Amino acid sequence: MAFLIFALTLFASLQAGPSYSITGEVRDSEGKLACGVGVGAQQIDATPTTPRPTSRGTVSDASGRFVIKLDRAGKYRLIYNDEQHGYVPQYLPFFRDPNNPPPQVVLTSEAPTAQVSISMSKNGVLSGQAIDTQTQLPIDHVTLFMCHADNRSACWNISSKSADGNFSLPAPFVPFTLRIVSTEYEDWSGPQMSVLAGTNTPLRLLMKRKAEAVNRAISEAEKRAGINLPAPKQMSPDDNQIFDIYPRVTKLEWEAIDGAVSYSVEVDFCEFRRNTHKCINPQPLITVIPPTSNLTKTSYEFRFIGAQPGRWRVWGVDKEGREGFKSGWRTFVYLR
Repeated sequence: MAFLIFALTLFASLQAGPSYSITGEVRDSEGKLACGVGVGAQQIDATPTTPRPTSRGTVSDASGRFVIKLDRAGKYRLIYNDEQHGYVPQYLPFFRDPNNPPPQVVLTSEAPTAQVSISMSKNGVLSGQAIDTQTQLPIDHVTLFMCHADNRSACWNISSKSADGNFSLPAPFVPFTLRIVSTEYEDWSGPQMSVLAGTNTPLRLLMKRKAEAVNRAISEAEKRAGINLPAPKQMSPDDNQIFDIYPRVTKLEWEAIDGAVSYSVEVDFCEFRRNTHKCINPQPLITVIPPTSNLTKTSYEFRFIGAQPGRWRVWGVDKEGREGFKSGWRTFVYLR
């Protein structure tokens, strides 16, 4: 009987095949072991019809080491992600260090395990403040477009939203061009730039209004009570509301205000970060939701993008087309 059990166990293990894994360590730009870093394995020899591996990522432990278990052989690229400490996710080729490409390994049935050492490269940072040349007030929303100077097809963009006009964004490891746009302003373009790895380069951004916006109250500081409509009172969802539902159908509601012929809402999605529901790096949710302006009802419904935080605000528009004061931001979080 014991021999039969042993034989069956051996047969089952042979049928299951080898167990694939990648082990290694992560070091920061100073060569120190780094804990809490996301590490992913991208299968780069897969075809469009190849199912993704069942396990593709993990987080380095307190000693900077990690283990990624996989269910198949293949050629893998190891990608790190520690953006909160200045190491931009390496699944974005735009931000990869050409002198420190992601390591690659090959797993086979004969060699089902591999070891790697990942050395992270810290991106530089471009930061500054966007200022209205006419009023010298901050501009609260700009979009920044960057392209590699030697390859204009390699581009990336991000929106920056800040009441004080401040912005901060990671820079590539190679020279780049920069163009900045904002709805009521003429586009800004600067000379070719370079930001050294791990450093911060400041930029004071002065933007000129478009002709049709010269006499318009754009910022909240320019608006005047009695001329511009008051901010609507937000009704639901509550601030910091947590939703544990799917699909993520979200209904925003607010009270009507006298003199408003329509309403506009603004909806942002925020970065997912482990262990926090704070709205970090808000970006406009504009591509997957219905129009957010010329709303005649005091509600708005849409499907949110993912299991992460978001935020919203609303304002009225009068018969002259003047925007009223905007409500404060309300944050919500989807858990799934």
